[in-house]
Amino acid sequence: MANYENGIITKNRILDAFRELFYKQGYKKTTFVDVLNLTGINQGLITYYFKSKRAIAGSIHTEFRIEIKKTVKEYFAAQNMEYDLRIATAIEQIIYSRIKFEDENLKRFIYEISIEGIFIEYEIAGLKSFWDMHVEQYGLPLSESEIKMIQVRNSSLTWGITTKMIEGYLDISVDEYAELRVRLMYQSMGLEEPLIDKILEKSYKIYGRMDVSLTDHFNIMIL
Repeated sequence: MANYENGIITKNRILDAFRELFYKQGYKKTTFVDVLNLTGINQGLITYYFKSKRAIAGSIHTEFRIEIKKTVKEYFAAQNMEYDLRIATAIEQIIYSRIKFEDENLKRFIYEISIEGIFIEYEIAGLKSFWDMHVEQYGLPLSESEIKMIQVRNSSLTWGITTKMIEGYLDISVDEYAELRVRLMYQSMGLEEPLIDKILEKSYKIYGRMDVSLTDHFNIMIL
């Protein structure tokens, strides 16, 4: 039991170090040696727990998206608001879009994992649970293969738009980008435009009352 607990502590220390380094200096510049220097944990142990930097970056990005979802749900509860999955998901997209473009360190990390193909790989995998929730709650008439095709299409589009916005090729606002993500998502589910308009209107109204900030590298706070 003690060895297992020590292993969990060590693994979390390594992850925390990668989060800090990825945020402060980016994905490309961060090495296993940097983590060794920061934690004192030998490189062999680091590679024992984590086979590649790519996998760690993908995992951290996925956890960041989950953290946003969890924090939005907690905000609804704290405000005694009925939790609406569609509106909450739209708010998550708005928060994610704004933070990743307004925080320069996060934007650099997202861009670097995008051009390495990590973003799209883990975005597709991470969307599975998101689609499962909507299929279950709203009874979406979509087969497993249809959902997978939608995931690939939507992730590919948002990956391309994200990278081209950061590179300056696309001159659109962050709000236009966030709205595009929301519309693409709900159009794929078969929602009519008037309903999507209402979801966006309600989402921005709630978001306007939120005070959103990054508190520590990839951790988020909503007041």
